[in-house]
Amino acid sequence: ELRKGGITRVKAEGLIAKNLKAWADAGVTVKVIGSNELLGLDIRQPEGKIIKGFIKDNTAYIVHDNLSSARDAEVQLAHEAIGHFGINNIVADWDVLKEAYQSMRQIGGTRFQSIHDEVMRRYTTNTISTASDQRGEITRKIPLDLEIKEFLAIAAERREKSGSIGRFYRKAVNAIVKGLKAKGYI
Repeated sequence: ELRKGGITRVKAEGLIAKNLKAWADAGVTVKVIGSNELLGLDIRQPEGKIIKGFIKDNTAYIVHDNLSSARDAEVQLAHEAIGHFGINNIVADWDVLKEAYQSMRQIGGTRFQSIHDEVMRRYTTNTISTASDQRGEITRKIPLDLEIKEFLAIAAERREKSGSIGRFYRKAVNAIVKGLKAKGYI
């Protein structure tokens, strides 16, 4: 059953078709599914949240009836394939990315904070602890690896190309390319 406001499976498959061969060549299988298929994959949609896509067993799943437009489909594929699959399965030198992220986080800035806030908004149900910072505010803590992966995934969604975020994103993409070369994909 098509969720109100969602797009059809056929439309979603057509929108991402031009990218499928490139992802297949990189070792990623992309499947378009309906939200009614989530439970069969042992994926639970938290109340109040809409799952538009996810990675499971080297497959990027795009949930067609939770997407609202062509742009939404493209953004979700970039989020899953670059931001998750590429980082989880291909990047060999994760420590370099961690150091670069932590440096960027210390500097901060409006665009950094906007993406960071979105990461925290999306993952408040996945918090592992809470702590007070120096200003007495409550800060939600998620594992640093998850924070970095989600930050990159959102930067991919937003197509960040300039400033420190653009440099960090390019560093991650270069690390993915280096990993693909090392694995013989390119």
